[in-house]
Amino acid sequence: KMLQRREEAHQVQVVVTRTASAVAIQSMIRSWKSRRLYLQRLEQDRHIKDEREAIAATTIQTMARSWRCQNELSKRIMEAQEFDLSRKLIAVTKIQTMTRSWMCRRKMLQ
Repeated sequence: KMLQRREEAHQVQVVVTRTASAVAIQSMIRSWKSRRLYLQRLEQDRHIKDEREAIAATTIQTMARSWRCQNELSKRIMEAQEFDLSRKLIAVTKIQTMTRSWMCRRKMLQ
């Protein structure tokens, strides 16, 4: 009977050891899976952050280019208006000169 009890105790010990081993292995695998999932999420977060930063940089660059283009366009419009005004002033001056010259000749011929 004693031998049988020892054998049963040994069998119980084997079951407990196997169970503890299985629990340890399962725990280790869950830990690996959790770590892998954590690292994947961390990489996704980094990727999303990088994309957001790239979009922000592109938006800032677009706004800066737009502002520069608007300034350049405004300058060119002003220059064109000044050039047009200058041409008109020259034309008016020529017309006035020709008119005064014509009026002066007319007075002299009378």
